Amino acid sequence: PTPALQLVGAGEGGALVTPETSMTAAMSAASPTAAVAPAAVPWGLVFAVLLDSVVDGMLIGLAGSVALTSGWLMAMATAIEMGFLGYSFACAVSAPAAGRGGTLLRVFVLGLPPAAMLAASSIASAGASDVEDHPAFVGLIAFALAAVLFMVVEELLLEAHEKEGSDEWHISVWLYVGLLLSICLDVLAG
Repeated sequence: PTPALQLVGAGEGGALVTPETSMTAAMSAASPTAAVAPAAVPWGLVFAVLLDSVVDGMLIGLAGSVALTSGWLMAMATAIEMGFLGYSFACAVSAPAAGRGGTLLRVFVLGLPPAAMLAASSIASAGASDVEDHPAFVGLIAFALAAVLFMVVEELLLEAHEKEGSDEWHISVWLYVGLLLSICLDVLAG
């Protein structure tokens, strides 16, 4: 039996491909020395972290407009949370961003969340004085707290349960220990 021939391309640039040349091309493409395209920037992750930063910043700004000690407490708690999130975010995004757009894109993508948090905190704090005596202020506080609690309960605890491989009660207890600790710190500070 004769090997099947296939014409690839059109016009003078076309090439005649046999099963042998096709196999050689496939093997050379799979070789480790072949050029590999840089990984795509995970824009979904960038958007999720950016949204989390905006909500956290809004909560810091609103808490700071109510009481300065509450603002500092929220800022410290958020700094701890964002330290872990920021490290994970930088590990996931840094190399793809540098591979796609160089150092400028890397700095831009890694600087977006802190800049968004600072902007959201400043805007929420400045705007809170205008709506502090209105029901909208209570709605803003309720939204920010519900968003943070939703993220903790629905995302982080479920992730912890999945990583652990079972529904262990002590994982859920730490949510309430943290909540009680933040209430106690708020009472001691104020």
